[in-house]
Amino acid sequence: MSIQKPNFPTEVWDGTSESRDNRLIDRSPDYFDWDQLVAELIATQQAIVGIPVSGQTTYSLASSQMTLAGQAICFSGSQLILAKADASETSYVAGVVFMGGMIPAYITSGKLLLPDWMNSTGASTLTPGAIYYLHPNAAGRLTTLPPTTEGQYLTKVGQAQSETVLDVNIAPPIRL
Repeated sequence: MSIQKPNFPTEVWDGTSESRDNRLIDRSPDYFDWDQLVAELIATQQAIVGIPVSGQTTYSLASSQMTLAGQAICFSGSQLILAKADASETSYVAGVVFMGGMIPAYITSGKLLLPDWMNSTGASTLTPGAIYYLHPNAAGRLTTLPPTTEGQYLTKVGQAQSETVLDVNIAPPIRL
C-alpha cells in the first residue's frame, strides 16, 4: 500500500528535497518531491479551512492501470483497480473517480459533476433519473442496464440528477 505521510512544512518550500538539493536542476519529480507537495497542499487546505486536516491516505493503482474521470474503482488488497461486476472481489465499489491518473481522486458519496461521461458510460451525457450500475463486462464502466446473468453482481453506484451530475450512493453488491 502506498501511503503518503507528509512532513508538514514550517515555511514555504524552496524547491529542494532530500533528493533534490538544487532547485535549478530540471528533472522529473520523485517521491520526496511528492511528499513535499502533498504537505504544502494540506497546509494550504488547513489555512483556508482553518482547522487541521488529518487522516488523509493516498492509494496508488495496481500495476500500470490508469483511471479516467467517471470510472468506478475498487480495492484489491491495498491497491485500487477498476471495478467490474463479474466477480466478488471487483464488485465492491470504493468510489467514482473525479480526477484520473495513477493516483486518482474519487468520491464515495455525493454529487459528482462531469461535463463528459464518455469514459464511464459510453455516452457523453447521463440519462436524468436513471439508476447507474457497475458494468459486468467492462472494467470501470457504468451502465443503466443492471446485470442479469447468474454469477454476476448487481452493484448500484448512483442516480443521474441531470445530464452531467451523478448522485453517487454506492450500494453493496448482490450476487445474482
